[in-house]
Amino acid sequence: MNRRAALLVDTEDRWIRQPRDLVGASMSLLGIVAILAFSVYASSTTLAVTTDVREATNHVLTTVFIVPVNVLEGLLTFFAPLAVLIELMWTRRWRALSSAVLAMALAGALSNVTVWFLKEYLPESPVTTTLAVAVEGQSLVLLVPYMAIISALCTAAGTRGSLVSVRWTWPLLWTVVILSILQGQQTLPGALSIVLLGSMVGQLVVFILGTIPERASGLNLVRLVRRAGIDATEIVRVGSDIDIDNLYAWRVTTSSPVGYLDRFGITQLQEFINRTFDPIDIVDEDSKTESIVPEALVDPVAVFEDYEAMTVPTSDTVSRNYIIIDSAGVAHHASVLDGDRHILSWLSSTWSKIRLRIQYRRSDSTIHDTADQVALMTLAAQHNGIIGPDLVGVSSSDDSAIIVTKLLRAPSLHKVPVDDLTDDVIDQLWDVLITAHRGGLAHRNIHAGIVLVDNGELIVTNWHDGTIASSEISRRIDLAQGLAMLATIVGVERALASFERVNGREQLMTTAPIMQRSIMPRQTLSHLDGKTSKSLREAIAAKVPSSDAPTQIEVRRFSPKTVTSVIVGVLALYILLGSINFSDVWAAIRQANPVYLAIAFVAGSVLTYFGAALHLKAYTPEKLPIAETATVQVAASIITLVVPAGIGPAALNLRYLNKKGIPTTLGVATVSLVQIAQLLTTILTLLLISLLTGQIGALALPSGSLIFTILTIIALIAALLLIKPLRRWLFAKVRPTFEQVWPRVVWLTTHPDRILLGVAGSLLQSVGYVMAFGFALASFGYSLPVMTLAITFLISNTLGSVVPSPGGIGPVEAALTGGLAVAGIPYSIALSTALIYRLFTFWGRVPLGWFALRYLQRKDLV
Repeated sequence: MNRRAALLVDTEDRWIRQPRDLVGASMSLLGIVAILAFSVYASSTTLAVTTDVREATNHVLTTVFIVPVNVLEGLLTFFAPLAVLIELMWTRRWRALSSAVLAMALAGALSNVTVWFLKEYLPESPVTTTLAVAVEGQSLVLLVPYMAIISALCTAAGTRGSLVSVRWTWPLLWTVVILSILQGQQTLPGALSIVLLGSMVGQLVVFILGTIPERASGLNLVRLVRRAGIDATEIVRVGSDIDIDNLYAWRVTTSSPVGYLDRFGITQLQEFINRTFDPIDIVDEDSKTESIVPEALVDPVAVFEDYEAMTVPTSDTVSRNYIIIDSAGVAHHASVLDGDRHILSWLSSTWSKIRLRIQYRRSDSTIHDTADQVALMTLAAQHNGIIGPDLVGVSSSDDSAIIVTKLLRAPSLHKVPVDDLTDDVIDQLWDVLITAHRGGLAHRNIHAGIVLVDNGELIVTNWHDGTIASSEISRRIDLAQGLAMLATIVGVERALASFERVNGREQLMTTAPIMQRSIMPRQTLSHLDGKTSKSLREAIAAKVPSSDAPTQIEVRRFSPKTVTSVIVGVLALYILLGSINFSDVWAAIRQANPVYLAIAFVAGSVLTYFGAALHLKAYTPEKLPIAETATVQVAASIITLVVPAGIGPAALNLRYLNKKGIPTTLGVATVSLVQIAQLLTTILTLLLISLLTGQIGALALPSGSLIFTILTIIALIAALLLIKPLRRWLFAKVRPTFEQVWPRVVWLTTHPDRILLGVAGSLLQSVGYVMAFGFALASFGYSLPVMTLAITFLISNTLGSVVPSPGGIGPVEAALTGGLAVAGIPYSIALSTALIYRLFTFWGRVPLGWFALRYLQRKDLV
């Protein structure tokens, strides 16, 4: 075998924090929570099973297995930890030794503190009862701390296969756990929880202190490269995430074979020669041919900077990137997949599966499966005539896999000056994708880092996340990702023009529904700011008529908006259930007239919803379907549960107007006009009712002190306005709002029919609420003059809007009850009336509001 000395420039393997340790600790914690939760939920079953097993087996174990059990516990508590610590010292794993000792101490302390806390502060809690056992009629918490200590030790010392002592200690620990449960020394939930507690502590300690990365490096890395078929003379680490202060240069000498070779036959031949010819020692000679020594004459930073100018495609799947020069001077790109980083890819894929309805990416269970996927997709792309880096070789070890391709000395798309990206160049992107799609391939991860430009030729690389038998949605995602990528580089106008030139307007119509941030690579999202994203949406909307636009594809299972809706619903349910006295409500309903209750519900719900919809429709020049607008008012019912009254419906109306294409400034003006008109209409309604009922004379002037106070406030405001700087500041604040509202006011003055429609809607709302209140009172056999009912409603509505409580809960009920009591209604009837009224106009509307909100979100109307 030929010896080869290769220059290796790489970072030194130091202690790093492994993500899998943190994930493992989190899973252990979740396991503890799940075990305790299940045990508390099924406490009676758990207790019965534990008692039955103990009664059936405790006597037998005590008499027959008492000596083996004591021996096993002695081995576990003393000899097993001693063996693990001695083996760590023997193998000189000092960092692992310190991690193991620290983990043992923390696990012991945490388990003892847990037992003390449960005994002192939560002696009667369900969790304590679950972990306790009865000894001679007394309940004792019997968590066994030494089990947590042993679990933490084995976890921090390494995997089961790394040390012989650890490999034997784990089964010994589980044997003692089972026997201790059968002997009644602890409960099943307690035993499992204490072992998981130790494992959690061990993994946290290892994560915080760090561990040696389990990956191919140094001599093993060079062997992997040669096994992939490359006789390397230089191997240089590249990438933007490299700490140049941690770069080193080594001279690696090896005689390992180039390509795959059956080593089993060679080993047998060496053993035969050793037995036959005595002084020849082939094994020693082989060991002398492989070495790795620091290269003092080479500046690693200078070499790195020279090779860093060569562009290599980037991918989230790849852990490390190297540029390799072989003995013939040919440059290669090596992508290394490391097992200790593979869990990040798995977590990303799992989160994608949870969050998205469309699974357009995959994450293999092992790095070997990923390497097979990369090789398969690269060869499939080459087979379909797609120009890209040729696959040279693939090799793997237990901890790492390496994929070697020819290095294309071409810059990536985002490094090419925009002036050099002519229309012919960017149009090639669609030609490549069309070729791939015709062959059934989909890339599914297109961003500027994987697109190269070589002398005017555009090359798409890194088909790592691709698929061969692609679905139509995957191919649409390719087009959407490519369009968004070009928009961030050459601008929205050129990107859309290029798309239409090659793909046509019809393809743009089918791609538009999938243009969502959820399916964009993070590299594209980092450059896709809000302005560009908005411009892209508006440009697509201008080219795709709304009548011909396909339905938006729902990519996400949930979004921030969905999470907000769920939170609102949970808070609403919590507030609702906490604020209702169900016994009082039920007692009130039982003695009420059902006919009047039905009329109160119809008036308080149907009339008010329809009136609010008419009101909003009247003051909006744009066309608003009355059914949709009424549904928005129904959805506002649930929003009022978590925000002060008046604010929630206004915000939802503004959101609805924005979705209908009305700019925010005009939407704010419309919503403001609706609220002001509602207030004015309510006041005018009171005056009109007073005139019609002949009770205008009953309205007396306020007291002299109140009039004096009002005049004093008006004079103070006028005096402050005389101060020029204050007046300018106030006008500067008010003027934008006035300029927004004034055009709407002018428009309304030229459309008296809209004013009448708005007044009708406001009157319908007021009449609906007053009718609901009056019929709720009438259901108990009492009545009041219409004027009194109207005034009571005005006061309660004002309190609900002014007092900052969700939905006016509390102040509204108090105002309604107090108003009726002052009017001469017995307090018990007044309280029952207030509860019935709020049930029909507030609490009872919550389910309707929830379903309406979900419907509007599915239709993308809010």
